[in-house]
Amino acid sequence: MSPQMRPGWLKAIAGLPRSFLKQFVVHFDIPKAGLTTPSGASFLPSLTLKEALALTRYRWSQWIFPPRAPSGSPNTASGALTGTPVRETPSFRPPSLWPSRLPLPKYPPPPHAEEVPEGLLRVQAIGHGSFLLQTSGLRGSPLRPLSIITDPFFSTHAGPWGRVGVRRVSQPGVSISFLPSIDIVLLTSPSYDSMDMKTLKELQSAFSPVIIGPRGTVGPLYLPPKLRGSAYSLQWEDEPLKLGGAFFSLLPTAGGAPSRWGLDKGVGGWGAFCVLLGTHQVYVGGAQGYNPALLAAAAATAQQQRLAAALNEQEAAVREKYEALWGPLEADDPTPQAKEMATELAAARHRILAQQPQGQHEGVSKAPRDSPGIDLALLPIGGYEPTQLLQRFHMTPEEAVEAHRLLGCRATIASRFDVLPLGAEPFGEAPQRAAAACVERGVPFNPHAKTQGGPSSKADPGFYTLQPGEAIYV
Repeated sequence: MSPQMRPGWLKAIAGLPRSFLKQFVVHFDIPKAGLTTPSGASFLPSLTLKEALALTRYRWSQWIFPPRAPSGSPNTASGALTGTPVRETPSFRPPSLWPSRLPLPKYPPPPHAEEVPEGLLRVQAIGHGSFLLQTSGLRGSPLRPLSIITDPFFSTHAGPWGRVGVRRVSQPGVSISFLPSIDIVLLTSPSYDSMDMKTLKELQSAFSPVIIGPRGTVGPLYLPPKLRGSAYSLQWEDEPLKLGGAFFSLLPTAGGAPSRWGLDKGVGGWGAFCVLLGTHQVYVGGAQGYNPALLAAAAATAQQQRLAAALNEQEAAVREKYEALWGPLEADDPTPQAKEMATELAAARHRILAQQPQGQHEGVSKAPRDSPGIDLALLPIGGYEPTQLLQRFHMTPEEAVEAHRLLGCRATIASRFDVLPLGAEPFGEAPQRAAAACVERGVPFNPHAKTQGGPSSKADPGFYTLQPGEAIYV
């Protein structure tokens, strides 16, 4: 029985735990207008009862203790919780064996944000959904030097206390002790592999960063008071949050509402971030399924963010000019100086809007073809097996490459692969499939491996699969 065909009483019973939680805690509200995409299709897929039971049996054979399984080699561990080998599950691709431990080359520690060359954005893969974004700011711009970390996950396990749950096969590309001062932490959901509480407490103790996440995720249900004191919450329809001269927007993504304990499904919220760092537009995709309508809307939001930043910068320049001559002024003051400032503000706004591609300033849900695209996207490519059940919640590598094109990205870095065996695909398959999809679609794949540019040179456009510790400049 599909979720749409369930009787009302069954839906009510299924939603009781979440409804109860929402009565007492700060939670994430899904806008009623956002339940369907512009094409009318729901982007909140779910499993039927039969599918949920099948996935539970599959997870048991993948993670816990598969009976009558053949013995595995010492270097493999397919049962992610117990290290036991697996057997084939009927009608689904059998879970694959992963390395029990993957050694990685050592990379030099990241620089401080002030040391990043001006005009470039440094991106370093830490592992899974964790990336370090660094900018030195721009002269004459309100953007200051910033170090931002996304979905920080440094623990050995994705689960309670960082010691129980699915075990990672590779260490983080950078240890917390070698991180530069972290200014901002972005959380895309309350799931254990996105919001690692042990890591958040260590970052808070070392750097006291600002935390930005969906409303509910950064609420009292998940964050202790010490972490909530420096947290900002966002909803999908909120105006961009401005911090340190950067703009942050939370966007809807396709996929099932995440949970941390099972009963809190959807309470914490989820989404992707659209971040404007000076001239660099960044899309932090988190964990999401493939939905062309939402991706096109994200590209349009990026253009709106650029436009809002340009208008704010021009307005600040005009106000600074007049306030230097006449002191504090408001555009609606009855003085001649205020009226002159209001006229110049309106002219500046009209001038900026006239320079934009047609339709960009009209709130359209699709970005104009001739508008500047997103400079960097972080898109997931792992955790898609068994595809019959999980593809609706997680992108396949081929879908991620297509999303790279839909977003109009200059560079995309793949995330959430070959670190945690959350999906049952073989270790190393996701980047191989991404490479094949890039060849088929004419997208450069890992162009940094084929060039001789210096360590601080701007990376070529393309689709990248960085190993933990690797970094590029965009």
